[in-house]
This record gives sequence, structure tokens and C-alpha cells, in this order.
Amino acid sequence: MTAQQNPMSAARVLLPASLWFFVLAVAGMWLTRGENQVSILWFANALAVAYMHGQGRRRQLQILALTMVASLAANLLTGNNLAVSILYTLANAAEVALVSYTIRHAGLAQDFEHSSSDMLKMILLGFLLPCACSATLAAALVAWVGLGEFELIFTGWYVSASLGLILIYPLVRRMRLQAAPAWASRIDWQRFARYALPILVLVVVALLYLPLPFLYILVALTFATHRLNFDEAHLLTVLAITCLGLMLSLGHVMPLGGVARWQLLFVYLPILITSVPPMLMAAARNENQIREAERQRFSEELQKSKQSLQSTIDHMPAMIGYWDQKLHNHFANAAYEKWFGLTPDQIRGMHISDVLGPAIYEQNSAHMHAALAGEARIFERSIVDGDGKLHNALTHYTPHIVKGKVQGFYVFASDITPLERSAAARKSCPGQICQRDRGCQ
Repeated sequence: MTAQQNPMSAARVLLPASLWFFVLAVAGMWLTRGENQVSILWFANALAVAYMHGQGRRRQLQILALTMVASLAANLLTGNNLAVSILYTLANAAEVALVSYTIRHAGLAQDFEHSSSDMLKMILLGFLLPCACSATLAAALVAWVGLGEFELIFTGWYVSASLGLILIYPLVRRMRLQAAPAWASRIDWQRFARYALPILVLVVVALLYLPLPFLYILVALTFATHRLNFDEAHLLTVLAITCLGLMLSLGHVMPLGGVARWQLLFVYLPILITSVPPMLMAAARNENQIREAERQRFSEELQKSKQSLQSTIDHMPAMIGYWDQKLHNHFANAAYEKWFGLTPDQIRGMHISDVLGPAIYEQNSAHMHAALAGEARIFERSIVDGDGKLHNALTHYTPHIVKGKVQGFYVFASDITPLERSAAARKSCPGQICQRDRGCQ
């Protein structure tokens, strides 16, 4: 039985979606005052769109049908007659379907919080554009039946629907994607409270006493966004704009029902404009944090790879190193310490003459220049190590060539002293069995 056929799975989606839609719709309608006005805080449609995301076609139709029932019930409960209730229900259903279709088919919900450009694309194409269509439809229907003026209904509907989507859709989407406990665990509630309480107080004071109150609120939200993670900044924006909308809806700032047609635009739009920059900045900061985490992870993996490579070449008996065009070392293994008394970290960046000494450097100079000219060299050299022991080394100089240009050369020098001793022993004991370092039998 698939998740879509499972009754328990369906109940976990359909019941919360319809119940919360009804609660938010009733709250939004109850806060609506006066004629020619729609709710400033209309979050119900955004909730429905968030629940429909990621569901199959059948489940989406079920959610849409239940939210239509909830919308009709909410309208009737708040005093609208049946005809008006059906009209608003159809307009809301059209908006939910259009926004859901646009977000799904344009792929706008995929990691929208990881990039400010993706967030802006979702706001413009997924929220503002479809809401303009639904607001036009709703205002035309309302004006057609003589329940209000087209301009006033369009302005209020468009701003409230867009605002609800900007605030609520990302919140519910992330809570459903991560599960509410996991989402809540990403919030440092003490840090969140330190910013939320002063900003909520500022919202009240700015609306009651300050000129251009939205500017102060926007600046405060922008300041807080730079110090909070995405989920904290988003939740703070939701609370601040909700507080702002409640004060306007309850008439503590200005009586919206008595605002002139041309003035209503300047009441609604600043609320919408105030909500967008904090969301974009939160996404941009989240994007930078993700990039920094990826850079840190890549740096750690690179360091582990370097350590693994260094450990591998350190356990090889031969000397292995790399020298650039200016004969400065880039890496060396631990065998250099045995032969020249210098650790790989000490050698890194040194000139090769300072490592080999003047005598050996002079003897090998011709081979080095040949390697830097692109010619591989193999030769033998006698070296006295730090303990005064003589070693015969078979040395390979291999050019490092990139796009036809020599960048430096690799050194591989192996101690062939035991082989030469074994060969000499075989020569001195012809026809007998020779054992290394034990003479002849």
C-alpha cells in the first residue's frame, strides 16, 4: 500500500491542512473591518499551498476540496451570505491552485532558502505574479456582483495574498520538510528572544508614534537578519509583520475603512515591501554559510588527503620530493631526514643547494637543468648521511610538464648500497651461495 493509499498517511495530511486552513481563514476574516476591504493577514491560502507541495495529483485535489469546504464554512461563520461565501471560496481556490501549479512546474521550491536569487525568483514568479492574477479575478467577481470597488479589492487582496505566501509558505514548507521538532532544534531560542522582543516593541512604538514606521521596522529586521540563521530570521520576520498587521487590522494606527482609494495603496504596499528584503538577506546569509561549510569540509578533506599521501611516501625507503623551476622544494618525504638531517616541514620552501650541500649540488646541477629543460635523467651518486655512512643512490629526475611547459621536476632517489654489496659478494665467492650481509658459505 503506497503512502497515497494509506488512510493514516492521508489523515496526517488532510486533517491538519483543512483544520489549520479553517482557523487561519476565520482569524483573517474576523480581523477584516469595514467595506471594500480584505484581510491584511491572510495566511490560509499559503498554508494550503505548502501542504499541497510534494503531494500526488489525487492528494492535491483532496486538499484543495477540503480547503474549499473550510473556506466556505469560515465565510458563513463570520457572517457572509451563501452567495458571497461561494464567490470568495472560488477565488481562494483559484489562487491556491494557480500558485501551487506555478511553484511545482517551475521548480521554484527546490532549496529556495539556499540562495537569495532562488528566493527572489520564488517571490516574483511563484507568489507575486500568480497573486496578481488571482487578485484580478477576485476583484472582478466582487465588483461584478456589486459588493465592492475593483481597485480597493484588488489592492488589498493582492498584498495580503502575496504577504501570506512570502511569510507562511517557506515556514510551513520547511517545518513539513524537516518535521517540526527538527525545525525547532535549528533555532537558538534564547538568541531569538533577544532580538524578537525589542523588535516587536519597536513595531508597536514605530506604528504609534514615529513617522515612516515601516522604515524603522525594515532597518531593525535587516540588522537582526545578519545575526540569525535562516529559520530564526524568517520566524522573526513572520512575528514582526504579523504584529504590524494586527495593529492595522484592529484599528490602533488608522481606520482602514475610512482611508481614501489612493491612500490605501500606500498603507498596504509598505507592509509587503517590508517583508521582502529580510527574506532575501536571510537567504543570502544562509547561502554564504553553506558555501563556508562546504569550503571548510573541502579543506578538511584536502588536509586528510595530504596527510594520507604524506604518510604513504614517508613509509617508502626512497627519497621522494618535488622542486619547482627556481629549485625550491614543495614536498619531501621522511627519508630526507635520514640522509640530510632535515624534516619534510623544514625542507619545504628551501633551495635544493641548502638541502644537498654545495658539493652534491654542484655534481647534480647539470642533471637538474636538464630536467628543467624537459629531459628525464637517471644517474648514480654517492652520499654521506648525517651519521657519516656512505650510501650509493640511484636518482631519477622526472620533469613535471603542464601544457608543454616545465613546472619543476620530481626526485626519486633509492639507496642501492645493499644491492652493490650483494653483487660484490657474489663476485668474490663464485659458485657459492651468498647471503646478504653474512659473507659466503
